[in-house]
Amino acid sequence: MDTTETTYNGWANRSTWLIPLWVDNDYDTYCAKLAILEDLDGPVSGHDAFAIAVQLWHGTDEVDWDVVDWDGIASHWEAERLEGLES
Repeated sequence: MDTTETTYNGWANRSTWLIPLWVDNDYDTYCAKLAILEDLDGPVSGHDAFAIAVQLWHGTDEVDWDVVDWDGIASHWEAERLEGLES
């Protein structure tokens, strides 16, 4: 399967789409992600997104970690972090 497509369901490629999909579709993993985001001192960076994904990933789907748009995931998760701070 080609994971270097230009877009996939609104994400940069299939591997980028798969990370937040998997993390957010499992309640315990989603809650763990929110707790990590809450503890960050500033905006979510691409490096943060990578570290969170590595820590939480238990998926069985094949991911090409080298093509993941970590900044795109970080932007998505930053919006969630800010929403949590407002609550």
